[in-house]
Amino acid sequence: MLRMVLCKGTPQRNTTPPNKPSITCTGMLCSAAPAMVSTCLGQRRNWPMTDPDLDVAARLADVTANLDAYIEAKATEIAAARIAAVEERAERKLAEMRAEHATEMQRSEDLIAELRRQLKPLARHMEVCMESRAERAREAEAGGDGQLLLEAARQVINEQRVDQNWIQRHVQVGFATAGRLLTLLEEHGVIGPVPATRSGQRQVLVPKDRRNAELERLRAVVEGGHDDA
Repeated sequence: MLRMVLCKGTPQRNTTPPNKPSITCTGMLCSAAPAMVSTCLGQRRNWPMTDPDLDVAARLADVTANLDAYIEAKATEIAAARIAAVEERAERKLAEMRAEHATEMQRSEDLIAELRRQLKPLARHMEVCMESRAERAREAEAGGDGQLLLEAARQVINEQRVDQNWIQRHVQVGFATAGRLLTLLEEHGVIGPVPATRSGQRQVLVPKDRRNAELERLRAVVEGGHDDA
């Protein structure tokens, strides 16, 4: 009975021409499976078996011959699919990074524009401060107060004498201001330098008859910030 069942499981003769290959290895294995089971059981139980179908034997040989090529092709196909998937994910990640980078760049540009807008009044204020500083420097060059310099020059030329304490008393300024006025008077050529001896006094270089001209020159220096002499 078992032999009859196994024999009934033997596939029928295929009408496909022998030179036409099977579609897939799986199909060939499924077609040859009953014959292989029948052959193995028959050899183990010493059953008398009929000769296997020639078509089945040919298909088994075809499977054995093409198995390596099929496995290699399948492995190549799987590897290509994985590579394509990885490339797709990488391109998507790169696109996201580019989008984030563009967003950060736009934020940076907006921040720079906002800082420039806020710092524009400060820049103008700094320019005004620099102009004021330059003006104060010119005033400092003239003694900080032009009227003090003119008054000191008038007193020195009229009295034809000069020292720090004398200017402090007659111009009514502090000791440090009197020293600065002495330096300015020397720079503008009203008085001479400090003598070599400690007891010596500075020499007044402008006589009384040139007082008005010298005062006009000093007034031009104070108002214009330059010396024409």
